[in-house]
Order: sequence, then structure tokens, then C-alpha cells
Amino acid sequence: MNWNPNDLHFEHIHLEISSKCALKCPRCPRTEHPETPWLSKQLGLQDIKRSLPEFLLRDHIQRITICGDVGDPIYNTEFHEILHYIKSVNPRIHLYIVTNGSYRTREWWAKTANILNEYDTVAFSIDGFDDASNQLYRIGSDWESIAIGMSEIQKSKAFMVWACILFSFNENKMDIIQSLARERGCDSIQITKSTKFGLNYARFKETQGIDPLQPSEKSIS
Repeated sequence: MNWNPNDLHFEHIHLEISSKCALKCPRCPRTEHPETPWLSKQLGLQDIKRSLPEFLLRDHIQRITICGDVGDPIYNTEFHEILHYIKSVNPRIHLYIVTNGSYRTREWWAKTANILNEYDTVAFSIDGFDDASNQLYRIGSDWESIAIGMSEIQKSKAFMVWACILFSFNENKMDIIQSLARERGCDSIQITKSTKFGLNYARFKETQGIDPLQPSEKSIS
């Protein structure tokens, strides 16, 4: 990719490094369209270096959101190498990493925490207040390994966020979720209203004409 420095005026980019995921969230595009040919792909370190050369990271970017519409960045096999490259070029870049946090070891998270610094954020996408409730949407997630990841990030200099989507099963449990977030050392909680419910999309209604995940109308975007 050829960049003309005179044409660059952005400060924040959204980087998707993986379309891999271990979960089967029912309203994720990868679950709705499993035949999509680009699932289970990733961007390697060399792809990132070509797309984000050093001058761009050093002089033009202040924040990079590392997330995925159809995947989770932590399942990229070169995740640590990519983070290290970005932070070695510009330690002051704000990395905002969004993940479900499942199935990585304590050692893997400790390595992640060692790369991040006080400019960075890790947002854990957790909708439940225990394993059973979290499985109602984050199907296939692993409550124990999420907790391990959070405990390692808590030890780091990075900011930690509990990111939660409002559903029928959790909208009246926010006090419990907030207590859990505080207990696990989160710096903030992010509550998101979704549009993907039967009120807005008829395809999400079951044969009875209801959407079991739909919260009250005030909790829908």
C-alpha cells in the first residue's frame, strides 16, 4: 500500500487482524453465514508492516482499535508480534483491543500484558454474570480462561474494560455485573444497546413470534 504523507490526516484507525473465532454467537455474521470464504483468515506481521509502515505509526496515528466484526484478534497466531511491532515503533500509540478473552493461557496473557503500557486498553466482551448466563449469547466461551486473562491484564499498566451488550437475560442484572467488574479490577464498564433484535429484524423471532434475546424496548438501540 502506497501512502502519501501529505494526504494523511487521520488519528484513529480500526484494524481487523483476524476473522478466526472460537465462539458461536448467534447474531455474529460468521454464525449467520458460515459459508463465507474469508472466515478463519488472518493478517500476518508482514501484512501489518506493509499496511502500517513506521512513518505512519510514528507521525500520523494516535489510536488503533484492534477488534473484529467476524473474528477475535487474540486468535491471530502472530498477535504478540503485531503488538510488539506497533509499540516498538511508537510506545505512545493507544491500542484498544476488543476480545472475548477465551482459551488463552496465563502465560499467553502475561506476554500480552508485558507488551502493553499505560496508553493501552483491553476490553473484554462479557455479557453474563456467570458461565451459564454468558453462554446464552457468547456460546462456546470459557468463563475460567476469561477470568485468567483479566487477572493478568489487571497486573499490567493497561486500562481494562468490561464490555457488555444488553439482552433479556442481563438487563436487570447490571448491579451484579458491575460488582463483578469491580471485583476483577476493571477500570470501567461499557454497556452497549444493540439493534439486532426481533423488534427491528423479524428474522430474529422464533416460531412463537418472540425473540428470546430481546430486552425491554428501552435497552434496544
